[in-house]
Amino acid sequence: MKKIIGYTGLAIIIIATIFNIYCIFSGNYFIYKALIYNLVNIDDYKIFDNRTINRSIAESPWPISKKYNSFDFSDSLSGVLKKYEAVAFIVVKDDSILIEKYYNHTGEQISASFSMAKSVVSLLIGIALQEGKISSLDDPVAKYIPDFGTDDRKTITIRHVLMMSSGIAWDESAAYNNPIKVLGSDIMEAYYGSKLNELVLSKPMQSMPGKYFDYRSADTQILSMIIATATGTSLSKYFEEKIWQPIDAENDALWNLNEKNGYERAFCCLYANARDFARLGKLCLHKGYWNGAMLIDSNYINHAISPIMLPNLADDTKIVDYYGYQFWLIERLGHKIYYMRGTLGQFIIMIPKLNTVIVRLGKQQSDKIANHYGQTYTIIDEVIKMVR
Repeated sequence: MKKIIGYTGLAIIIIATIFNIYCIFSGNYFIYKALIYNLVNIDDYKIFDNRTINRSIAESPWPISKKYNSFDFSDSLSGVLKKYEAVAFIVVKDDSILIEKYYNHTGEQISASFSMAKSVVSLLIGIALQEGKISSLDDPVAKYIPDFGTDDRKTITIRHVLMMSSGIAWDESAAYNNPIKVLGSDIMEAYYGSKLNELVLSKPMQSMPGKYFDYRSADTQILSMIIATATGTSLSKYFEEKIWQPIDAENDALWNLNEKNGYERAFCCLYANARDFARLGKLCLHKGYWNGAMLIDSNYINHAISPIMLPNLADDTKIVDYYGYQFWLIERLGHKIYYMRGTLGQFIIMIPKLNTVIVRLGKQQSDKIANHYGQTYTIIDEVIKMVR
């Protein structure tokens, strides 16, 4: 028994030594942070540097519906909210809060957007376009990021990046299925590492731009670099000025940075509370208008929520009719719906025909069914039945 314990201890020491040597010589120190914090959580703003996005000085609280919280949830809806640890659930109908529930959470607490932030970055591209800071979506990325003009990446356009079709090599979606592979993946380094933009700029081409859809957080990060160059300000400041304050956000938000006073992790990591996330839903539901004032050109929104219709790189026999310019698209019970989506089940869902927005924030994601997650179908279907 003593020999077994001794051999086991020696094996652990050898493995730990090899692991440390790998991290030191590869420069992948982010793996230590990933191991310490166990992948991702909705309150990760506590472990990163952040930039504050200041709330609006206008006092414009949400109107409350006369039917506020008067609905009984079906067993299906209650079940998925409980099973996947929802922390906040809001339904806005006709621009008034109809349903509002919190679970071991308060309305004031902020939570991570995760990849819902990708849709926000898309909206900012639309604003930069209408302001003339970006002249065309068919501009080459190299016009704004010179590093892309030195090799075969010079043919990548802003539109390609919006459609997740840049063609650059990036391991993300496949890595999630392997807990060991994901630890050293590009997406994990992007989340925990401090040299995100440098990582993105180092990636070579994998396929021809505009040919295939392949979900890459790198593409959203490229969009953020374009915004920073085109506007001469940080992503957070541009968001604050053009969207957050104009939609009368009642609370400050945070955007996670790669390091103190650094740049934003644009592909994720916008933190706000559920009520203010719902304001983003209202803005998108009304195609870029906020209480009658145009913030984002509706033509851009319409393109952003139209399917890109490119073959999927993972299976080129399947055409992507479920994704637009960083927005997800789905049809349920006769309704065409678009939504923002983040890991662990963060959703802002817009149902235009019912003038309805759904916000769900939480700690777990359900299994994927086709191109969407199981709880997405249940939440949408059950809300439609309640409010139609």
